[in-house]
Amino acid sequence: MVPIEKLSCKQLEEKILEVSRSHKKYFYLGYTETVSSYLQSTGPKSEEWRELKKLFLKETVHYSQVTARHLVRFSEQRLIDQYRKRLKCLNESPQGKHRPGVVYVVVYTLNRAAQQRGAMWGGGAARVVQDPWKNDLLLQIKEIKEMYQDRAI
Repeated sequence: MVPIEKLSCKQLEEKILEVSRSHKKYFYLGYTETVSSYLQSTGPKSEEWRELKKLFLKETVHYSQVTARHLVRFSEQRLIDQYRKRLKCLNESPQGKHRPGVVYVVVYTLNRAAQQRGAMWGGGAARVVQDPWKNDLLLQIKEIKEMYQDRAI
C-alpha cells in the first residue's frame, strides 16, 4: 500500500512543484469525487502507460479536497493546463475536471531494477533507458504527450 496524504490546495501545488523539479520523480494529476480506496490504485490508464509502468514505482499519493470556492484558482483542469507540458508530468490528455471533489497527484520514482534488466517498451519498438543517466525515458514521455496532443486537435 502506498502512503496517502491529505494536503491543502496550496500544499498540493507546492508538492507538484517539488516533484517536477526532482531528477528522480514523476507525477500524474487526477480527479475523483470522493476520497476512497480508488486513490491506492489510480494512475495513468493509456495503452502506452501499461507498457511504461513497469519502469516506475508508485511512491505516494497526495490529495486535496476542492470546494466550489477553490475552483476560481484550483482544479484538476487548471493543474493539467499548468503542468502537463513538463517532462515529469505523466498526464497525456489535456482533459481534466473543473468541479468540486478530490484533486490528487500520484508520485512515481524510476524503477532502476527494471531499467538495468533492459526492460523493453512497446514490444521492442522503442529502447527504454539502458543507461540510467541518459534521458531516453524523458524523450519517450515527451513523444507520447505530443502524439496525444495531436489526437486531441
